[in-house]
Amino acid sequence: MDTSHLAEHAGTAGTLFASIFVVATTTMRTMIPLRIFGILANVVLFLTAIPAHNYLVMLVQSVMCFVNSYRLHQMLQLVRDVKKSVNSDLSMDWLQPFMKRRKYKKGTVLFRKGDRALEMFYTTCGD
Repeated sequence: MDTSHLAEHAGTAGTLFASIFVVATTTMRTMIPLRIFGILANVVLFLTAIPAHNYLVMLVQSVMCFVNSYRLHQMLQLVRDVKKSVNSDLSMDWLQPFMKRRKYKKGTVLFRKGDRALEMFYTTCGD
C-alpha cells in the first residue's frame, strides 16, 4: 500500500475534522469554550500539516495556538479575580486617601443626566 496515498487521506480527514471545530467556534457564546475549540482546531490543523511537510501552516497554527492559549489563560484569570472580588470585603475604605469630604444642602443638584463626568461621588448619607 502506498503510504503517501494514506497520508493524503489522513490529511484530508484531519482537515475536515479541524473544520468542524472551526465551524463550532462560530456557535460559541462565551469566550472560554471558544478558546478551547480554537486550540483544538490549531492542534488538529498542525498535525494534518505534518505529513505534507507544510511548514507555513505548522508555523501559523503554532502561533495561533499560543495566542489562543494566552487568551484562555487571561479569561480564566479574569474569572478567578471576579469570583475572588465577589467573595471579598466590598469596603470602599481604600478610596479614602483619594477623597475630599464635602457637604451639600438638601436639594442641591450634583449632576444631571447627560452631564460629562468630571468626578466621582461617594455618598455616605442622604436625607
